Amino acid sequence: MNRVPVVLSVLALGTLVLGTSELGVVGLLPAISGDLGLSPGATGSLVTVYAVAVALAGPPLAAVLGRLPRRTGLTAALAALAVGNAVTAAAPRLPELLAARALTGAAAAAYAAIAVTTAVALTGPARYGLPFAVNALVTAGHYTAFTYLVVSLTGRTGLSTAEVGALLLCGGVAGTIGNAAGGVAADRAPRRALAAAAAIVACCLCAVPAVSRVAVLTWPVVLVWAAAFAAFSTVAQSEVAVRAGEDGGVAAASNISVFNIGIAVGSAAGGLILQRSGLAAVHLAAAGLVLAGLAVARLAGPRRSR
Repeated sequence: MNRVPVVLSVLALGTLVLGTSELGVVGLLPAISGDLGLSPGATGSLVTVYAVAVALAGPPLAAVLGRLPRRTGLTAALAALAVGNAVTAAAPRLPELLAARALTGAAAAAYAAIAVTTAVALTGPARYGLPFAVNALVTAGHYTAFTYLVVSLTGRTGLSTAEVGALLLCGGVAGTIGNAAGGVAADRAPRRALAAAAAIVACCLCAVPAVSRVAVLTWPVVLVWAAAFAAFSTVAQSEVAVRAGEDGGVAAASNISVFNIGIAVGSAAGGLILQRSGLAAVHLAAAGLVLAGLAVARLAGPRRSR
């Protein structure tokens, strides 16, 4: 019996849990803000601290846990993730929430690094690129706006809580489709796919302020945005993670750290811009960061695979 599809399915399920832990806060941001009596921009620090923990903990944890059997490392990481989420649910104040989010982020970093390395070992190495700067800039641009998407949907578009939930659910489906498309593109033309996905993200970020008053126009823009960023992330991670050699796990963890540095910078910058200049400025700044990532990709030029 071929166990590879089963193992990959289990890893994907764990990644689903990880993604829910990370991004669930985005959907709950207005509710958390109300409970804590804080502004949405200040509450966005819950996204920032999670990302900082992932960025700082990823490479060292990957190096340490890489010496353990993969099953042991994955189990320990998921257990820590469960503890962190339980503490997050029970935390009564912002300091406790921040500490719980940091613990959850560190656990997520460990799981992601081992899971990516395991998946690569099962499917075999192909290419190795280092699009770290591009990844950081595009991710920062995405999260500058995405962290406060629910604030925009409820406050500017006027969607109800149920409608926002439905849109986020559809966005998750769109992201899944984007992941699949990104995986195919990563095998065929990774650099073109990286640039195309980032360009689509930038276009969507520019379009959101223009259409955000009309729900029927906001839906397709947000869904295309979700799919394009998911495709970008898949291609970027593939270009780094698919590396032969003993340090492949550290390389994967380093890219995850870069990704989360982008999240931390983006969510923090978006919060500041939101408080000072409003939602339209948030999206324009986000698009600027993504375009900067495209410029870096252009300047880097083609690289040979090995």
